[in-house]
Amino acid sequence: MDQKEQRVFTFKLTQFIWLVAGLAEGLIGLRVLLRLMGANPENPFAVVVYGITRPLLWPFTTLTSQPNVGSYVLEIGSVIAMLVYAMLAWVLVQGSMILLYPMRQPPPTVEDHRRE
Repeated sequence: MDQKEQRVFTFKLTQFIWLVAGLAEGLIGLRVLLRLMGANPENPFAVVVYGITRPLLWPFTTLTSQPNVGSYVLEIGSVIAMLVYAMLAWVLVQGSMILLYPMRQPPPTVEDHRRE
């Protein structure tokens, strides 16, 4: 794989990482809003959102208490999960750039021209 192909691959990989992270962040954020607004948990849309985000939030479910007033719930663990997933995505993107992005050849210097 030449340098141009490797740069394109690295760019596409980082864009894919941000896409997946953005989808996860958006769904978790939507869940936080639905719970905060006291959305009907039996509503089909809420059922889908809660079902998709449940595996993403599993490590954070018992991290903190969830303050509530009636059916209005603030999922602090979900907010923390959003922060953790954003940091994880950033680390993956930076790591892929360090490991996969080829360095360009430095521009020739005056010393290089004198040697020729």
